[in-house]
Amino acid sequence: MRRWSTAVAAIQRKYPDLIVAEAGDASVDRVATALLGQDFNQAESTSIPLTLGLLLFVFGALIAASIPVLLAGTAVATAVSLLAIPSRWLPVGQGTSEVVLIIGMAVGVDYTLFYLRREREERAAGASFPEALRTAAATSGRAIVVSGLTVMACMAGLFFTGIDMFTGIAVGTIAVVGVAVLG
Repeated sequence: MRRWSTAVAAIQRKYPDLIVAEAGDASVDRVATALLGQDFNQAESTSIPLTLGLLLFVFGALIAASIPVLLAGTAVATAVSLLAIPSRWLPVGQGTSEVVLIIGMAVGVDYTLFYLRREREERAAGASFPEALRTAAATSGRAIVVSGLTVMACMAGLFFTGIDMFTGIAVGTIAVVGVAVLG
């Protein structure tokens, strides 16, 4: 692949008034993977501590702040492990894990907070703990399932791009959202 970049640069030097560029699957995959690697390396090392810190500030208690992060973390770990299965047949690149981390943290925390808030509302209204859980599951739980299925269906659209990197991201994102919904 490196020789193509060298060839393009040589032609560009020979004809400076023209715009010379590469195109094709290999070029797109190489550039996209490089961009993802740069952007997500920082996100990978900061997302969990930053999320935990923000939730600690909001909840004021480590245990309460840890619940959404725990669900999101287990969803990410499970989804990354499950990626070993489709990676035998589909192109799942190294950038997929970073996207799974970011999306998994987002939906895991979001779905947990949505459910916890509904349960707390019911408890504040005087419902017993089992009643509050049933009501939260019937209302927020249903909304979480619909939301998760919608996200998974939308991410399946990436399969139609024909770009290998996006296929891997679609598989990873669908897996992590599915695991978060189950959680």
